[in-house]
Amino acid sequence: MARSAAPSAHRDQDCSLRGLAAEVRAALPGKCAHPETVNFDTPPAKLLERLYRDKLKRGYKKVIDGTNLFRALDPDVAYGKCPYLKLLLDDMLALATSG
Repeated sequence: MARSAAPSAHRDQDCSLRGLAAEVRAALPGKCAHPETVNFDTPPAKLLERLYRDKLKRGYKKVIDGTNLFRALDPDVAYGKCPYLKLLLDDMLALATSG
């Protein structure tokens, strides 16, 4: 996976959340800036369901909203922010290129 110069933390967070409504993005817990510290007692879909209901006055639809959010994700940002994802992707790349 190609790596680029590290952008500022603010720009980095904006890039990783660009598909999220501003009201929802502003309500995310601060720990979301560091994905590896997210509490798994409240899975992301549950958090988004609560925030969509509170902030947008509608439910979070995994198939529709999740697909749109996933399309907006920058894999390089996720690669740079998530050490476990980085290890997984590096291992997958190593397996794919070893012969």
